Amino acid sequence: MKPLITALLALLIVQFQLKSQTYGPRSPAAGSNITGVGTNSWGIPGSILTSNDGRSAVTAVGVTNYLQGSNFGFNIPASEAITGIKLDIEKREVVPNVTLLNPWLTGSTRPLSTGTNRCMIVFIGFENATARDVTTLKYGNIPLIQLTEFSAVSNGFSKVEVWYMLESSLATTTSTNFVYSLSGGVASQYVDVLSSAVYQNVDQLNPFNHMLTGSSLAATPNFVLPTALNTLDGSISITGIFSGNPPNPAQAVGNANGYAISNAFTEVVDYHAANSASIANGCSMQVATKTSNTINTIQPTFTFAGLPIRQVVIAVSMRRARQTDNAVRLRKALGAVGVDRAQTGTEWPTADTYVSYGGATDLWGTTWTNTEINQASFGAMLSARVQNGTAQVDHMRITVFTTTILPIELLSFSATAEQNGVRCNWMTATEKNTDYFSLESSRDGIDFHEVYRTQAAGNSNTVQQYDYLDKDPGAGIRYYRLKNVDLDGAFDYSGVISVNCSHTAAMHIYPNPAQQWATVLTDGGFDEIIITDAQGHVVDRVAGNSLANEQQLNLYDMPDGVYFVCVKSNGRVKVERLTKTSSQQ
Repeated sequence: MKPLITALLALLIVQFQLKSQTYGPRSPAAGSNITGVGTNSWGIPGSILTSNDGRSAVTAVGVTNYLQGSNFGFNIPASEAITGIKLDIEKREVVPNVTLLNPWLTGSTRPLSTGTNRCMIVFIGFENATARDVTTLKYGNIPLIQLTEFSAVSNGFSKVEVWYMLESSLATTTSTNFVYSLSGGVASQYVDVLSSAVYQNVDQLNPFNHMLTGSSLAATPNFVLPTALNTLDGSISITGIFSGNPPNPAQAVGNANGYAISNAFTEVVDYHAANSASIANGCSMQVATKTSNTINTIQPTFTFAGLPIRQVVIAVSMRRARQTDNAVRLRKALGAVGVDRAQTGTEWPTADTYVSYGGATDLWGTTWTNTEINQASFGAMLSARVQNGTAQVDHMRITVFTTTILPIELLSFSATAEQNGVRCNWMTATEKNTDYFSLESSRDGIDFHEVYRTQAAGNSNTVQQYDYLDKDPGAGIRYYRLKNVDLDGAFDYSGVISVNCSHTAAMHIYPNPAQQWATVLTDGGFDEIIITDAQGHVVDRVAGNSLANEQQLNLYDMPDGVYFVCVKSNGRVKVERLTKTSSQQ
């Protein structure tokens, strides 16, 4: 009996969800400078309303205020559920590349010029019979920061160390001399070389983009970095190589031309040093640089003018000062909400480029209502960290992603064969912004056509019942489905149900709803009466009586709910819905 009931009724209790929608991208109608973060104001904030090369900009070094776009003019209907928000900011930076301010010198004294975002870099190479280490290095009275060190050991010890000092320290130094101390014993052959330079327009947060070290104990003149060095647009690559043997033939202390380097590097230091107690020995150190205008890799080859004992190399890529995000937020009426989507480690592009934040499934760590997004106060805010040059914003735009919800809870949908046709019934528990229902019929379950249309309740939180008698269904199996259409034109379909119109039996049940007893009236006897619950489970059977025109049904022990009464008589079948309730109707 369960397959029969399933064929006659589809019990649905669902909430229809139709499709994804996209609103925007939309531009703001207002741009403004908002305090509350940073100290530097954006100039001409109203320039962000359109993409027209009219830009809002900040040139002062430091953290900016918020550049805010608002009043995006969204009008998202209540039937939409917000699933994500994407913010696009068209921005660029105008920033100078890393440049040499004070040239490379060898020795313990060097001049210092004024500049912007300066970085002093120092290479120290030394040779000794045993391990040694530079423990402190000061420029005047200010300590430098050690970046890295690397050594090679065979029958002696060679080492290169790299130290640096940034603008905040260089601005306070009172002397131009280097003073450093070393740990470990000093052998008679000990010798060292210190070379330094000052660059400007260097990133003060993370001045070095990449660093490599390598060494070789092979007595061959050529040496290649073990891997390639990564470069950035506007960066400077610096290599420092140290050898524990003088050039061949030996040269005097000073510029020895001991090394050559490939890959269009420019040699800035090539120095030979020796201990006066062991003048036949010594060391050579070369420093070379190369400007990079693109993101790339380089892997130079060093060629020594002779046969080295030990070779040690350190290579670094010095990053230019850049503009980066400080904070990127969305806002509601009372201010910034949710999470900060700032890309703090990414340099701004050098040409106008839309950079995206959030997306189709990103709610920025908070919840959103349609009303909040439709308000003029809804918007986006950007704060930048400016190091050098100019941060510029040309345009903001926002795209809102939603899921269209047909807010209808369909309790039931049934089709029952009667003597005069097929009775179709459906009930809804709730409706919201519902326009109409379209009842569609088919002979094969594939091609459907509308047989009835009725206006929906629109907005309702109470049970609504709908009924239609299809007076000309035709013989055989008939298929039905229900189309639910909302006020925006969005729609969805119920499941397909079927009914056999070939043989029917007349039947009526009263009272309905019933409490303890219900009476079944037939057109002359029955073979069997079967009662099932809404899931198709048989809960009671009544034996046939060919002479009875009515039969009482005992509902006393049945829980309240919806049941289906199936009367079988002379090969004909009739099913009706019966509601059992304990309350007085």
